[in-house]
Parts: sequence; structure tokens; C-alpha cells
Amino acid sequence: TDVASQYKEAVDFLVSTGATNGKTETQFGVYEQITRLDAAVILAKVLKLDVDNAKDAGFTDVPKDRAKYVNALVEAGILNGKGKGKFGAYDNLSRVEMAKIVANAYKLEKQNDSALPFTDVNATWAPFVKALYDNGVTSGKTETSFGAYENITRGDFARFVYRAANLNVAPAVVSVSAINAKTLAVIFSKELTTEEKAKVTFEVKFNGNTALFKLDGYDGKVAKLVRTSNLAIEPGTYEVTVKGLGEAVTKT
Repeated sequence: TDVASQYKEAVDFLVSTGATNGKTETQFGVYEQITRLDAAVILAKVLKLDVDNAKDAGFTDVPKDRAKYVNALVEAGILNGKGKGKFGAYDNLSRVEMAKIVANAYKLEKQNDSALPFTDVNATWAPFVKALYDNGVTSGKTETSFGAYENITRGDFARFVYRAANLNVAPAVVSVSAINAKTLAVIFSKELTTEEKAKVTFEVKFNGNTALFKLDGYDGKVAKLVRTSNLAIEPGTYEVTVKGLGEAVTKT
């Protein structure tokens, strides 16, 4: 019940993967800070790492029942400790630390040589923050501040992971429905990029016969297809075939 709309998709994603059940049955703890250990456990589960066969990283401050998740992340080169034999398990995770972990986990790199707009990120962390910024995983706290050394909240942690995990996943067609007497709505699992919009095509059939519709633009994840005649949509079965995003998908 503490998950506001801007966090819903991200939190639902983490829960759906089995990575977390929240803090309680009704609270995710969206605005609470997250420890390095909790973040490691959740991320290892999201990535589906082989946690049972990972080499012991040798940290003395990680409880035995959760050491396997940290070990797997270290073995994969995603994170490391904070000092000899110490992981900093119960330290809160900072935003720059999170940037490094997410960039490593999803192999994100900068997309251009333009300067990072954030003035609070030093040279050590800049490559990781730039990778997230260029790939749309983060836009910072303000236009010029990343909030680099602030501790990240559980809600923002969820959003970082969700966005990074879904960067290279092609949009899927979720459903088709009529939104008024002349318009069909094709709902995707994520908003299409400009490149994807240029490639995608729609074919509409009504009761098995070709029906004349044209694309009338996008509203977030929704593509609106409008009748090219003055006739309203007749009751019946409409099939919309979407091509250009991989294998063609037909929804009724």
C-alpha cells in the first residue's frame, strides 16, 4: 500500500521475479534506505545467478544464509567489498554504488562522448553514472545533480533495476481494445523507442476480412489505430497483427 504510481511497475517487476516480498505483507518500504546486503540478495535473484556454486568471497560480515548471493555477484564481477574481508553488509547503499552495480550487472556502457550533466559525480563513479544516464536508466535528482552520495531508497533501487533489466527487451503486445466508436488501442508492455515506431506496422482484420485503419499516433505505451472511413467500428471480432518488433504478433 506504500507504492506510489511512479514505483508500481518496478516494484511489481521485482516481486514477480521472486526477488523480494517487501518488508511486510502490505509494505514494500519504498522510501526506506536499502542495505548493501539486501540489494545484493535481490539483484542476484533478479539476475538468476548460480548462487549455489559460487566461490566463497571470504567476507566475515555477511551472514551464512545469504553469503551465497554476495558470493555469486562477486564472482560475476558485479560488485566487490569495502575492505579486506568486509563487504559492508549492513551499510546503506549509495546512489553511485548502485550505479556501478547496475552498470556492471547489465553490461551498460556510455553511448556518446558528451559530458555528464551532473556536477556532483567524481571521476571514479562518472563512467557508471554516464552509462545509466545514456541508456535512460536514470535522469538524476535534478538537471545538474545525481544525488551521488545520498543513500538510495528501496523505491529508486527498484526503478534502476527494472529499467536496466528491460532495456533490451522488445516491447510485447499486451492487448487490443476499442477505446471509442472509431479507434482501436494496441497496448504494449513498454513505450516504443523512435526507432521501433519507425519499424512497426499494423494490419487489422474484421471478422476475417481486411479492415481499413491507420495509425493515429502513440500515447505512452498505447498505439491508436483509427478508422479511415466515417463508419464507426462494427461489433464483431477484430484481429490486429503487429509486425516489425521481431516475430509478428496477432491479438484479438
